[in-house]
Order: sequence, then structure tokens, then C-alpha cells
Amino acid sequence: HPYLISAVATNPTTIRLTFSEALSTVGLLTVPSYVIIGPAYAITTPITITQISDTIVDVTVTGEMNTGYSYTIEANFLKNTAGIEILSPDNTTTFAGLGIAPEVVSVTSTGIDTVRVVFDEGMDDTGLTTDGNYVFTCPPTAPITVSSVTKVNSTTVDITTAGGYRDWE
Repeated sequence: HPYLISAVATNPTTIRLTFSEALSTVGLLTVPSYVIIGPAYAITTPITITQISDTIVDVTVTGEMNTGYSYTIEANFLKNTAGIEILSPDNTTTFAGLGIAPEVVSVTSTGIDTVRVVFDEGMDDTGLTTDGNYVFTCPPTAPITVSSVTKVNSTTVDITTAGGYRDWE
């Protein structure tokens, strides 16, 4: 009987599926045939399916997957060329996401004890406002510690420092 051998993220928006047998083209390139389950905040809706060979398809998704997170993909209603359907659990596998790490675009002092940090993409709330995730490198004689982090929006946080923010020359 046919089964899904593997799923591998080949870039931040594409998953390559390999099947054990040649598949019928009926339903193969139909977006609703594929379901992707990832982290709650991940935008991973299939938008296009590309047949690479009779046993391999690429599923392109909206949004970017996240590196290090586990995703599950289900290939539903697919049949081999003899008409035998791939049934659960043989239609499901997990794979590791592959994404582009977010980067800090800017860090700006907005007050004596506040710094605004802007990222180049929307950030997940998990860890975004955790004080320990932010570290200031400064002279040992004038340390800056984080007292709180407030989310402004999905790309911006305000960090309140303990002891006040100072400019050094």
C-alpha cells in the first residue's frame, strides 16, 4: 500500500513530500488535499502544489516556517496509480521548519530609562516580553539591566531599564 515516506522543508515556504509509489494525478495538485499543523502562530496554509516526479511533490505555503519548530503534514485523498488510497496514519509525517531568523532593525533611546527595539518581521508573543531575552553590552562601571519589556506591536517592544539609560562616549 502507498505511504508518505518523508517531508522536508527545502526553504522557508516550501515542503518537499516523497511518496512510496507513483501517485495518481487525481487530487495530487489540489491544495485542500494537504493540511499542515504547526505552532499556533505559524502561517502555514498551502497555496500551490507542484509535481516534481510521480512520487515527489512540493507544497508551497503562505508565510514563513520557523526554524527549529516541528510541523506535521497530512496528505489526504491521494491514491497510487492503481487507485489505492493512502490512509491514516500512512498519510502523515512530521518535519522541521526552516525559516529566516528575525533581525533587529533598530534600537532607539526613547527616554532616560526606555529603549525601543524594532524587528524586521512580526514576532511570536512567546518570549517577546521576557526580560532575560534582552541583554545590553556596556561598560562594567555602568551596567544596564532590563526591568520590563512591553509589546508595542508584533514588530516593536519598549524596554524599560533599571537605573536609567545613559549615553557613553
